[in-house]
Amino acid sequence: PYAVPGEVSVVLRGEQPTAIVMGGLAIVGAPVFDEQGKAIGYVNAQEGQLFNLDERERAMQVLMLPPKFFLPATDFAESLKSPPSADKPIVIGWTGLAQLSGVRKDVAEVYNLGDTPALEIGDVVPDTAGAKAGLAARQLIVAVNGKQLDRGDEVTELPDNFRRTIKRLPVGSDVTLTIIRDRNSKPEDVTFKLEEQPPRANTAARHYFEDLGFSVRSLVFGDKYSRKLEQSATGVVI
Repeated sequence: PYAVPGEVSVVLRGEQPTAIVMGGLAIVGAPVFDEQGKAIGYVNAQEGQLFNLDERERAMQVLMLPPKFFLPATDFAESLKSPPSADKPIVIGWTGLAQLSGVRKDVAEVYNLGDTPALEIGDVVPDTAGAKAGLAARQLIVAVNGKQLDRGDEVTELPDNFRRTIKRLPVGSDVTLTIIRDRNSKPEDVTFKLEEQPPRANTAARHYFEDLGFSVRSLVFGDKYSRKLEQSATGVVI
């Protein structure tokens, strides 16, 4: 164990709130603490960079003055309360809502939303919690459990902010969405229990055929949904 001090140089509010910290050693997965010793994030991996978060051509420079990118502790602290194990894998809450998009200013004016951030539902997966609660495409979401949606800096950030809010809630808990069904409707609350997110590609069973030179994995929900296949469909992805 070791502690390395760093100085926050900038805080970015994009789809993933990120802080850039100058100084110290940057190792992917290392926890980050504030002056009071409270965990406030962890060093996040970046595409195209080594484990020490630098370009391959400048691999040694990171040891002198590297930037450290880390996410807010709220994005992972919930899982620390009940860490996963071999016989108890991590579960993530899921509403069954898909193809969410932030509502633009001109559309917000039609619904008389003023400055209230809102999400438009693009699709609802059949037989999911959202579908059973009566949610449907083209409806708007304006609040989660009585709290206004996290706006972010751009309207395009709203869907990811909403998903992070839902992922922090335990599976089986009640979630209340405040929705507007159409331009002539008033906001109303819809409450349902969060279901477990279907298996993802990173958890699918895999097998590498050394003699054939390729690997396969099981079909998961995302594969079937994106290809408009029945959820009962079976097969593998190469």
